[in-house]
Amino acid sequence: MDDLQYFYEDKKNPNNPSNRNTNKLISVDDAVGTSTYNDIKSGQVAVNYHYDQTGNLIKDIQEGIESIEWNVYGKISTITRTPGSNSADLEFQYDAMGHRVAKIVKPAGSTSATWTTTYYIRDAQGNILTTFKKNESNSSLYLSEHNIFGSSRLGLLSVNELTTNLDKGNYKSRLMGRKNYELSNHLGNVLSVVSDRKIAVSLNTTTVAYYLADIKSTTDYYAFGSEMPGRTFNSTDYRYGMNGMEKDDEIKGSGNSYDFGARIYDPRIGKWLSVDPLQTKYPSLSPYHSFGNSPIVVVDKDGKENVIYLVDLRLQDPKLSKADRATITKNLNEIANAANSGFKDKGLNQRVVVISPSQIPTADKLDKSDVLATIGTQSQLKQFDDARSNNSGSKNSGDYDLVGVGGMGSERSTIIGMYGGDEGNRIALNTDAIGSDAKKLGIGEIEYSAWLIQHGSGHNAGISHSDDLEPKLPTSGEPRDLMTSGEKAIGNPSAWRGYKDNVNSTLKSLFTKSKFTEKPAKDKIYNKKIDN
Repeated sequence: MDDLQYFYEDKKNPNNPSNRNTNKLISVDDAVGTSTYNDIKSGQVAVNYHYDQTGNLIKDIQEGIESIEWNVYGKISTITRTPGSNSADLEFQYDAMGHRVAKIVKPAGSTSATWTTTYYIRDAQGNILTTFKKNESNSSLYLSEHNIFGSSRLGLLSVNELTTNLDKGNYKSRLMGRKNYELSNHLGNVLSVVSDRKIAVSLNTTTVAYYLADIKSTTDYYAFGSEMPGRTFNSTDYRYGMNGMEKDDEIKGSGNSYDFGARIYDPRIGKWLSVDPLQTKYPSLSPYHSFGNSPIVVVDKDGKENVIYLVDLRLQDPKLSKADRATITKNLNEIANAANSGFKDKGLNQRVVVISPSQIPTADKLDKSDVLATIGTQSQLKQFDDARSNNSGSKNSGDYDLVGVGGMGSERSTIIGMYGGDEGNRIALNTDAIGSDAKKLGIGEIEYSAWLIQHGSGHNAGISHSDDLEPKLPTSGEPRDLMTSGEKAIGNPSAWRGYKDNVNSTLKSLFTKSKFTEKPAKDKIYNKKIDN
């Protein structure tokens, strides 16, 4: 176990790192002393880490990194080692969306003839589908890996080839053990990897008693993602680890550097190599902090939060009884849990977080991936919007008026090109209508409210009601998509895949490496229409 002491840059006295004066970490000392583990070693020089003017790490003396070059989009282009280092130089290439498409490993003292290039083939959302490896020594390109995802059927490949001859006495052999499956926890941390092969165990010489899983690797992690010594087996045999992210073992050793897509992460010290894109939103936190300092709860891929802040305006009433306050709070948490379950089933990382009225963030504290969801009576929602408009200084006060002159149904949300403006993404749920509408649908108010939040998130992503484009409703029993006006229906996988893609691209929500099928098992189909 490490016993680390951290030292930060002192602008007034750069040679005296003991006086913390900035957020730039310049050295770490391990009181345990030099260990055999692949972690932070003691003996770092006084100024081990160096940064450019924007705060990006450009030099790490202990790791033998002479320079790190960053492109204009905040991505690492090259890593060059100090002369005499035995570690490889690295080069990275990206597509127009900022996704890594190539990694070139240049072993120490080598020429281009011995370099190895990994190419990444991705889908439209950036998920890695296939990797190829090119060996420059023989100019060969090898198909290295196919990622395995659970998803809906997109089509099929028609094949007409002989599999085996079914004549008596013939047999067919197949090679197993090349398919690897991840066993992950709630954070996506890859704890174990098993193959598609099972190991037979016999208690005698004639029969198989049972089978064991073919375990390829196992890994236990400290809170911030570094691998636990003595509790890790063959972790180098699998490329993915913490949060399901790809390891860049060539940079700082096995499991010591992760590519999160938007940024590179060092789990040994719990810091990114570049600053938080939302650093101005959280002045009390270091711009290099990770996961809101809550790594066992939060996953943070790109620095954006993807949070729906849920608040019940009825809790503002000072005359509210203690019993009513407790009931509202309990229901609010149940709504959040149900909505989070719905987002998870759809492979989205939108998170609903319950807050109190005193914690309501101002519009300037919400980034483009955040949503403010308010629950209350129609008059409370109207008063809230009016007050928020007056406090904002918005030139267009209508930006804040979700209720509108004619009132509203159970839900109304901001949508690109229609409602909304300066206040950011908003969802409003009207308790005056939710009860009666839920009753008409034959479902509970909590279930209906949770669905309305998911429905509103689709609006935030710019999706109109699907029946606005197709006024004729399907006949009873036919599947409806998530954005049908007033419907709790997710029967059509392709329809809600469009919802997922829009939420992902607009709100920058993250895909989980879901092994669920495309259609959530618990969702029901309702056929009564309620206009929202």
